[in-house]
Amino acid sequence: MFADDFFEDSMDIVTSGTLSRGPDGITITYAEGDAEGLGHTETTLLLGSQRVTLVRCGDVSTQMVFEPGRKHVSVYETEYGTMTVGVNTTRLHCDIGESGESINLDIEYTLEIDHALTGSNSISIRVSKRDGARRPPVMADPSRPASFGLDGRRLLH
Repeated sequence: MFADDFFEDSMDIVTSGTLSRGPDGITITYAEGDAEGLGHTETTLLLGSQRVTLVRCGDVSTQMVFEPGRKHVSVYETEYGTMTVGVNTTRLHCDIGESGESINLDIEYTLEIDHALTGSNSISIRVSKRDGARRPPVMADPSRPASFGLDGRRLLH
């Protein structure tokens, strides 16, 4: 990649979502919209022990798996067409607070679109309990989601 090809962009998103716990890990779901360039899309993050899966459904549909040391390929569908997306995670760090009411997630990865490297990316997500929201459900009852605030920052370069 040449210096002239360097592109940097960042986006801050503050939104509400739901957090639930199950036997396979933690699930965070929130809506993204036109401000993020995704139309009407529901995004779900599945935090497992060794990987994070991002699933988008709506105007944009995809499943991206972030797992250090492994490349995952998926399909990215938009109203303009479909493309193949390759994700190679170089760093994944997830810190869950002792009470389970806060999560700090940091992911660094390279992205390929239709088998061409497009750049290095990072996602930082901070989840915290919203004032007045219920405590997160215990593992035994994952069907009762709690309400959380989500503060995410994506850096693309």
